Amino acid sequence: MLPAYSILKKIQQDYFLGLILFALIIIGFIYLAIEYRPIASYPTDLIDKFGLRMKLIPEGEFTMGRLYNFPAEQPIHKVYLSSFYIDVYEVTNIQYKSCVEAGKCSLPLVEYSYTRPDYFKNPQFDNYPVIYVTWSQAKAFCEWRGARLPTEAEWEKAARGVDDRSYSWGNNLDCSKVNYNVCSEDTTEVGSYEQGISPYGLYDMSGNVWEWVSDWRSETYYEISPYMNPQGPNAEAYKVLRGGSWNGYYAYLSVTYRGRDNPVNATNDYGFRCARDATP
Repeated sequence: MLPAYSILKKIQQDYFLGLILFALIIIGFIYLAIEYRPIASYPTDLIDKFGLRMKLIPEGEFTMGRLYNFPAEQPIHKVYLSSFYIDVYEVTNIQYKSCVEAGKCSLPLVEYSYTRPDYFKNPQFDNYPVIYVTWSQAKAFCEWRGARLPTEAEWEKAARGVDDRSYSWGNNLDCSKVNYNVCSEDTTEVGSYEQGISPYGLYDMSGNVWEWVSDWRSETYYEISPYMNPQGPNAEAYKVLRGGSWNGYYAYLSVTYRGRDNPVNATNDYGFRCARDATP
């Protein structure tokens, strides 16, 4: 016959084992609920009320960051995003002019480009990316459209898909795929690089103009970034810019490179595109 203390000890052990087993069962149910829940179906293509094309980026997980690159791109981590739509093209001069004429957007800081003294209002460049816009101006335009700036995580998934490519089209860099400082001295018409599209059919995710995203920029955010729909850190000094530009080096074209600047700044290679939630 076991002593009383041995019986009590066994009861305690069985109790704690039962708690652990119960916790594991609950975790398993949560995992199954996330992994196998029905995913809503949305159209792959969307034309918004202004006639602008957007592509669906489907719900799911992807790998964000890169190991052997800049420290701010580390650590590599998994991110799960809800479905969203994002513009096929960078916002153009003529599109931004519509917002200015509607009284909802202010004019770009200047109206010329690097090599063109008459750029913003010249119809010849209507389908070229708008430049010299601040983060707030980009945000105002997207909101006028009933959209928003993409998060940094949304932008990266839209640019790279779910694999480990270096650029939006793959891993080989040449001037048939992208507009950067080896290939050009100014912006090019949006959609000019058919060979440079992303896995989701987006143009100029690398090169042409830097693109403002919604997030503030922290060097260490990836260390604490949540798994589900990260929104970026609390207010910092800089906003994130993605994708590189016609005026940038090849390293900046990487789908993982995290540019930054004061949100009040605007230059001859800063532009943007818009995103929106996918809703039933």
